Amino acid sequence: MDTSTSLLNIRPNKNGVVSIPLEELGGHQHIHVVAVDPQQTVYRSLSRAESEDVEFKDLRLVRHLPLDKHFTQQKQVSVVKAGGKFKLADISSSRFEAYDSLSKVFSLYVALSSNQQLVEFGFLMNWPNMKLDEKKKLYSKYACHELSFFLMKKDRKFFDSVIKPYLANKHHKTFMDDFLLRSDLGKYRQPWQYSRLNTVERILLAERLKGESKFTRQFVGDQLAMLPPNLEQAEFLYNSALASNALATDDDFGFKTEKAAAKVQEREAFRLERKLSAGRGQVAGGEPAAGAAPSDDADAVESLKSAPKRPAASNSAKEANGRSRSSRFGGGKYGAMQAGPAPGGMGGMGGGGFFSRDKALRKQARQYYQKLDKTQEWAENNYYHLPIESQNAQLVAVNKFWNDYAGRDADQPFFSEHFTNASRNFTEMMLALAVIDLPFAAKKHESDFKDGEMNLLAGSSMVVFHQEIRAAELAEGQTPILVSQNFFRNNDRFRMINGERVDKYVTDEFLTHTVYGCQVVVTNPTSSRQKLNVLLQVPQGAVPVLNSKYTRSVPMNLNPLSTQTLEYHFYFPATGNYPHYPVHVAKSERLIAFAEPSHLKVVETPSTIDKQSWNFVSQDGSEEDVINYLRNQNLLPIR
Repeated sequence: MDTSTSLLNIRPNKNGVVSIPLEELGGHQHIHVVAVDPQQTVYRSLSRAESEDVEFKDLRLVRHLPLDKHFTQQKQVSVVKAGGKFKLADISSSRFEAYDSLSKVFSLYVALSSNQQLVEFGFLMNWPNMKLDEKKKLYSKYACHELSFFLMKKDRKFFDSVIKPYLANKHHKTFMDDFLLRSDLGKYRQPWQYSRLNTVERILLAERLKGESKFTRQFVGDQLAMLPPNLEQAEFLYNSALASNALATDDDFGFKTEKAAAKVQEREAFRLERKLSAGRGQVAGGEPAAGAAPSDDADAVESLKSAPKRPAASNSAKEANGRSRSSRFGGGKYGAMQAGPAPGGMGGMGGGGFFSRDKALRKQARQYYQKLDKTQEWAENNYYHLPIESQNAQLVAVNKFWNDYAGRDADQPFFSEHFTNASRNFTEMMLALAVIDLPFAAKKHESDFKDGEMNLLAGSSMVVFHQEIRAAELAEGQTPILVSQNFFRNNDRFRMINGERVDKYVTDEFLTHTVYGCQVVVTNPTSSRQKLNVLLQVPQGAVPVLNSKYTRSVPMNLNPLSTQTLEYHFYFPATGNYPHYPVHVAKSERLIAFAEPSHLKVVETPSTIDKQSWNFVSQDGSEEDVINYLRNQNLLPIR
């Protein structure tokens, strides 16, 4: 669709006339004029003759889900190696977040834990760009097991030259010291010593002792099998990973830009919805007027393309932002506000002279007795800011991430789709960052978009969180959930029978340019609460209205022996026979219930008139039909 045209800072000629060539306006019909001078601002709007040059986008749902297949919304995590390919079949109904660098994982850990110690170690994300003296200074300040292990994995040269000699001089060495120094670890096989090792230390011990990896792998797996699944925590971790970069302006993969373009249809549908008249619920004229208000969605898409890569805030940036107000209107012709001395300022006392007198008086003041701090003894660092009694087996517990690490191929880079699980405390997050083989900075990826599909070629390895609508099979022994769906006309959805209001469903013909709704009823006949996802889609050839979506998945918590109702609305711009993909209900991404597919017949005028409906009689009935209705029907329900 043609975007709006903006002509800015146009100055009138000496006669006060502004002339604009018509071709610069394109095919647009409605014109907004804003005139500004130092004393006032004037606004006018006007319309010109319609143009046939304006191209309109077809907002109807064109590609519907296949009626002969079942689909559910599924949450997945994929590991894509460098040079590997990744595909999203439909970006408009998908969500996507890729973790292709340590800094992204670090940011997620900070968001998940709000751990101030981890924030303090944020300098590590810039470690490769630091000079040697700066590295030494930081290590001297923050030396600990977590940092030593991290740098052993990520900067072996610095570890060998700086850290290893320091560790060799420690008086009381722990397991991590002996591991980093490659000392004999046989003593840690003793029961008491082994019982005090945390999960990561036990895995590291198995790496060094021949024949131990198999037994440790089994032991960690058995421990994990004893833990009950925590579905709420898993849901929270996944959603956090999927949404962690939602407010960022960078778009390394082009996904946000392309998805914004795909969502233009939904936004334009909302604009067309405003054309629905109160009479028969029709769109005026049947088609969008040539002079319809131009859309700024393309500008929104372009803004994503040109968005800066998270620029750091600076004073110069703030000053530029302040100057932009005048530069927007002719470059500050009328003069910019000049900064001058503050009224009542302390002239002649620059350089803080006013406060220096107070400082001199303080030096003359007599100092009173101050109680000395407790005598402290310096101790060797082990795990960061942890007393030795807290450095036990519970420091890092078993979870899916460490189970993946225990079962990895030691000759291959390590990646895990469960890295969000390793976020319980500072030590665990630092050790996880150390073992994940993601780069500090990702390489450039190649992404291609065609027909709503995304194909990505990874420049470097990444872990991808993606939520998609994918094919699913009906689960065996499924939960007995009941589901039904019915259509209704939005402005004529009830009728009165014996003083009671009952639903009036549409079962035969649908009219063009008329708003309809689909009512979905989900019932839980069991005595247990059910956590479900309900997949909805408007019919092919329809345009969603009233904040409805083309396709969406709705989470639902259904209490025992209860019912919930969902509704979505749409209209048909053109006649035809359109298929409708029915409602599908899933539990834990497995299909458990669905309605039957249908085909909807859409016509310009109804073949039969419902003479019991005032909406039909008043708009499509004869004079005799109207008189008979007024004579015989109860007029009180008519509003």
